[in-house]
Amino acid sequence: MTGDARYRRSELLGAGAFASVWRGHDEELDVAVAVKVLAENWARRPAVRRRFLQEARILRQVSSRHVVRVFDLGEADGLPYLVMTLADQGTLQDLLARGAVPLDEAVGMMRQICAGVGDLHGFGVIHRDLKPANILIATDPDGGRVLLVADLGLAKAATDPTGLTVGGTPGYMAPEQRQPGASVDERTDVYALGAITFHLLTGEPPAERNVSPRRLRPGLPVAVDEVVVRALEPERERRWESAAAFAEALALSAAGGGAGRHWRVRRRLRQVPRSWVYSSLGLVVGAGAATPVLAGLFAPPPSLREGTDIPAAYHDLIIDAGTKCELEGLSPPLIAAMLKAESGFDPRLVDDAKDEYGVARWTPRVLAGYLPPGADAKKAAFDPRIAIPKMGELMCRFGPMVLDVRADPALRLAAVYRTSAGSVRRAGGIAPALRPYMDRVRAYMAGYRP
Repeated sequence: MTGDARYRRSELLGAGAFASVWRGHDEELDVAVAVKVLAENWARRPAVRRRFLQEARILRQVSSRHVVRVFDLGEADGLPYLVMTLADQGTLQDLLARGAVPLDEAVGMMRQICAGVGDLHGFGVIHRDLKPANILIATDPDGGRVLLVADLGLAKAATDPTGLTVGGTPGYMAPEQRQPGASVDERTDVYALGAITFHLLTGEPPAERNVSPRRLRPGLPVAVDEVVVRALEPERERRWESAAAFAEALALSAAGGGAGRHWRVRRRLRQVPRSWVYSSLGLVVGAGAATPVLAGLFAPPPSLREGTDIPAAYHDLIIDAGTKCELEGLSPPLIAAMLKAESGFDPRLVDDAKDEYGVARWTPRVLAGYLPPGADAKKAAFDPRIAIPKMGELMCRFGPMVLDVRADPALRLAAVYRTSAGSVRRAGGIAPALRPYMDRVRAYMAGYRP
């Protein structure tokens, strides 16, 4: 770039209405990067400049494995630019030019895309323009393929009280986005995720006339059709409630008829009052195991070793927490090991000196951030049905902030939970004072792996 000697542009990778993206080289660090440059005609408009810089701030702060990262920003020749992750394999749109992809490959891609979108939602941002051209594909250090959500030019805070301008791309844009001033939420992006899945499975973007409950593509399990069609519901109240819920349903439905039925039963179960479910299945603390028939029907996937000291009542809760999101290091054995180290699985634990309570040793003022306004956080800390799944939510929210910290991925998450993401970053890994705790977690985790 003529105005900044550090970043040398070499090849135009793509151009849109607002910006162009170039292959670049960081001369100081000697690494390949992507450089996104705002178009000259738009650079003169303050509102567009602000939106361009807003994108940089969001991408810089989210710090997700599946959201493109911004390393630097600046201005050259009067044009603002962002320095970002280089997607050396192009975009999902490039890949789709070859046609539809196999079901297993499509599900794997959507798990990654949904993880990135979920991380944006956790940060309070709705993307509003998800489409194959905005999904980048990069090669990870192991030679695998990493999908990255990019181009937040239309992104807006989910809590913004003002009406949002019309935006999006036909074929992927939810119906509510066509209404000037209409509000959007996570389910707006879920519609686009369904559209991208439809495109992956059929080789073409969805049109209203194409969407059939059973005929996305011959040979697909009916359950997969149902999951995708629900994501594409015109009424957002009928769609999946989150990117994570859609990804979970898609993966389970693709696993086969039995897995699809298991998923449908579990989804229906969630619509029943929770107190009724737990009391009916004998899953309250201290109760016996469920009957053999119910135990078989609602059994969790084999992700925890059988015959350990993990209370039977906690199995589903631990699996829920350990699979809240796709995050390196997060797993049911980690959650189980932490519960063992934190409380010995004792739901009645009280540590007034540290202000920590219950099986997961929650501090009430911290747990309150994961509960509805006005909820009694101290009471919730003593309820394993709340305390255990919320462990996974905390890790999914703050774990991406320490992905670049050198440490064992699972223990890094345990340190985030025991202290904070900021403390882990300041320590540059696992602080010496935490090592006895981490030794216990590591040992318990080895015993709980299947």
